[in-house]
Amino acid sequence: MCLLTKNNKFTTANEDIVAYKVVAKKENGFYITPYREYVIPPVFGTEIKEKFFDGEPDKNENIISSTGEIRCGVFHLFQRLAQAYAEAIWLKTQREYYKDKIVILRCIIPKGARYIEGTYKQVFVENKPVWCYGTKNFIVEEEV
Repeated sequence: MCLLTKNNKFTTANEDIVAYKVVAKKENGFYITPYREYVIPPVFGTEIKEKFFDGEPDKNENIISSTGEIRCGVFHLFQRLAQAYAEAIWLKTQREYYKDKIVILRCIIPKGARYIEGTYKQVFVENKPVWCYGTKNFIVEEEV
């Protein structure tokens, strides 16, 4: 999932922000991100932090290309549930491996966390861009 940034700057959340993550659920209950295949433990209420990036070069937030794209270094989450559903449907129809495994997680970008806003490069819903967040940490609340 490629995020095109709105202003190329990370912001600190002034309050908890609700967002949605599309993932595949593995047989062992763990979740895996469909593009970068990062493993997310199935522990609701626990903050997921950048340690799950296995050494991605994102320590200084120097992950934004000159064109405003972020391809790695942050978790990409959808701002709206309907947009996450659109992505889930696309994954189920275009990627056979994920057909019966896709779920949506309701997440929180916690107050004080760093995040960036942008659009999801490949997806438009009703000819409008799909707005997303990129963050290095979030809390998984539940499966939707």
